[in-house]
Amino acid sequence: ENTFSSVDLTAITVDNKSSIYPYQEIVNNKIDNAKPFTVTGISVFDPEPFRYVVKAEYENIDYYVVNINRLPNSNNLLTAIEVENFQLTPNFSPLTSLFSLTVPNIYNAIQVKLTAINNLSTITVNGVAHLSGTSKLYTVNEGINELDIIVTAQDGSTKQYNLDNIVTGKRLGN
Repeated sequence: ENTFSSVDLTAITVDNKSSIYPYQEIVNNKIDNAKPFTVTGISVFDPEPFRYVVKAEYENIDYYVVNINRLPNSNNLLTAIEVENFQLTPNFSPLTSLFSLTVPNIYNAIQVKLTAINNLSTITVNGVAHLSGTSKLYTVNEGINELDIIVTAQDGSTKQYNLDNIVTGKRLGN
């Protein structure tokens, strides 16, 4: 799993007579006051490349660009499927795909909370977005009601969970 949020960069010259400077100091004509550097905590979320300049002993200047490309996160698992007032069968495990529960006929809906392991993942239930960490009400009818849960990781990979809600008995008026 890709968990890095920052990197450190230490620029080193081949010889000890050259100096390395942040690009911004060259742009602002402050190269005479600049000192060689080490940069820590460069955000891997910043879309801008990191630029630096090497000034050689005889005033030759070379420009360098470091692009930091963070691989998209591939975690497409849930940490929880919670149904208010009901227990899943089997108990929830992120690697298990099929769950069921029995709902008495007095219920017209169930409250389902879904939480993704990674906050960059998206969740849909029966094709409709469900925000991770939130609860949503889903209508149930007599018989088998399927909730098709798809978790999509940042890299596009998916994991499918199925929650079968079995509503027992007939409702009054049916």
